[in-house]
Amino acid sequence: MVKKILLFTMAAVISLSILSCQKENTPEESPDISPAASEEPPENIPVAVVNDTEIMLFDLFKMYQSLNKNYLQQGVDITDDEISNQILEEAVNTLIAYELLYQGAVKEGYKISDEELDKELEAFKSQYQSEEEFLESLEAQQTTLEEFKKDLERELTVSNYVQNTIEQPEVTEEEMLEMYEQYIKETTEENPPEFEELKPRIEQKIREDKFGKKVDELIETLKEQSKVEIFREETE
Repeated sequence: MVKKILLFTMAAVISLSILSCQKENTPEESPDISPAASEEPPENIPVAVVNDTEIMLFDLFKMYQSLNKNYLQQGVDITDDEISNQILEEAVNTLIAYELLYQGAVKEGYKISDEELDKELEAFKSQYQSEEEFLESLEAQQTTLEEFKKDLERELTVSNYVQNTIEQPEVTEEEMLEMYEQYIKETTEENPPEFEELKPRIEQKIREDKFGKKVDELIETLKEQSKVEIFREETE
């Protein structure tokens, strides 16, 4: 039978190499927590399932590392057990949400053509000096070209699905003024910018917040229509 992992103890397993790497750095140095800096878990086993698709430990490991890096840059103490478990929970929930969106997109008939995929791939490669540098970057992330293309295809599929499923929210003048007034109350600037100067940024922020809430609602709807299980207990 498939071995199921106790989720809340997995942080101790998949973060060992990250924490040991931190100990080897001086206080002035930033620890290297990229995938290449630590070893993957010894066994790639399922940690959750969305309908018939398993989410694997290696994928959780990479997501956990990515979130750890982001929080570390924000000054969060990722060595704290409670915080580490919260990050792990966020990692698995993020993977589940993404899988729900991808399955929703496929069900609705969304598909990326080879031409679209090749175009996006070339655009990504153009950020590098050469093909060799691009491939070296993938190798440093312990990712093959085929894996990268698969991830890119999924990302484009989900993006198209979300953008076409959720209407761009409207933003009212009243909402923007309310946010600006809140900013004025909280800012420590002696001469804060006028409303008209900040208006485009305020509008974008409110629109993004509203859109994000709509995405969360879509994920919850998909979750209600799906069978989702997180493996939290060890069984044989």
